[in-house]
Amino acid sequence: MLRTLLFFLLVIPVLICKAQSESDTLKKHTPGEDDVYTAVDVAPEFPGGPNEFSKFLARNTRYPARARERNVQGRVFVTFIVEKNGVLSNIAILKRLGWGYDEEVIRVLTLSPRWKPGTVNNEPVRVRCTIPVAFNLANGETKTEPIKLPATDTLVQYYKYPAQLVHKKEDADYITLIYPPYKSNPRWHQLRQYYKTGKIKFNGFINQINGNLYLTGTGIDYYQHGFKKSVTTYNERERKDGKEYLYYPNGKLHSEREHDPVSRDWPVRYIECRDSLGNVMTVKGDGQWIEYDELFSKVTRSGPVKNKVPHGEWTIWENDSTQTVYILKNGIKESVKLFLRVENEFHAVDDLPMYKGSLSALNEYVKKNVKYPQLKDSYSDVVYLAVTATPNGQLSNIDVEQSSKDVFNEEAIRIIRSSGPWVSKVTLTKPLKLKIAIKFKNGTAALEYVRL
Repeated sequence: MLRTLLFFLLVIPVLICKAQSESDTLKKHTPGEDDVYTAVDVAPEFPGGPNEFSKFLARNTRYPARARERNVQGRVFVTFIVEKNGVLSNIAILKRLGWGYDEEVIRVLTLSPRWKPGTVNNEPVRVRCTIPVAFNLANGETKTEPIKLPATDTLVQYYKYPAQLVHKKEDADYITLIYPPYKSNPRWHQLRQYYKTGKIKFNGFINQINGNLYLTGTGIDYYQHGFKKSVTTYNERERKDGKEYLYYPNGKLHSEREHDPVSRDWPVRYIECRDSLGNVMTVKGDGQWIEYDELFSKVTRSGPVKNKVPHGEWTIWENDSTQTVYILKNGIKESVKLFLRVENEFHAVDDLPMYKGSLSALNEYVKKNVKYPQLKDSYSDVVYLAVTATPNGQLSNIDVEQSSKDVFNEEAIRIIRSSGPWVSKVTLTKPLKLKIAIKFKNGTAALEYVRL
């Protein structure tokens, strides 16, 4: 939707990957197929150089609405590998800012064109780079010039998915039209988007406040084949306000929700939900609820609702191998349990090889047994480990997959290694490969997550 395209911000990237032209170590080493470097003879480069990279980020980044409204500013530290062919891979957040910024930085980097790869001994190599991306606002608004809306003529813009502005119609996946303002309300403009097939993609309104653009009023999204996808009502600051209707690709109603942007308890109320055949599952806020991904190809969450809020056991599918089960009472979380798909079956993480058979026990072990490094500065970091647990609970192949500061790596490995052997409540036939994230901060350490 166009709201993802019209918020401008100042993005300040600083690329951290070293060029080291006089390194004897590098010159004596023949680059391996999978070696990842942090210091190279020639550093990788975005097409056109750092200034073009800054323009690319600023042009494609969209400002999270909640962060803008609350004037949240700060930096996101992101790491990625520039592959030998210039493609960016292994994009991950090292230091989070929250408020939707972290996800936005990852989204924009996935749009990046191929870079000029880094080299060692004139051979292209894989190079890990780190970027602190700064989001700065002035009085809650952006420091860049606001978009100039049309006074008499229609503004036409071309975009590639998901939200990359391009200059040629033939390069676009969809077209955006912003019409001149209404005479009765000069801040309001009609907004329409069209797929390249000519079919309508979105029809709604935007208004301009202090130079920024916000969806407002009723907006209708459409599938590419022409059926309605959603009908949503927005307030003047693009917060969902009032009724929202979602539709299956076959045109049948999926759900009706009600949004209250000022509610501190439940800003979303669940009114009605149906299956793809039209059978009603939730009536007047009571029944079974199910949600899908954007293409309605996979279930992402499901559970019962009572009095218009989640109540009972809800399952959230993070991906094909990870699901989280929440027990809620009147919308309030009472307990949570993580399940992982191992050998084609989902098992509670506490039933798999785990310290004393409990994820919470492992977390307590980490907290109590950490030997925090003696540091002059107040560092914090998340260390991501790869760990293999055998069916009998022995730990092996404990390696650091990612971290921004090496000072915590050895301690992260030590504390996990010292926790073994683990206990398994299920019988496995193969070793279990896990990813464990440990957060070090203010002299303490704790688990961030455990995943496959």
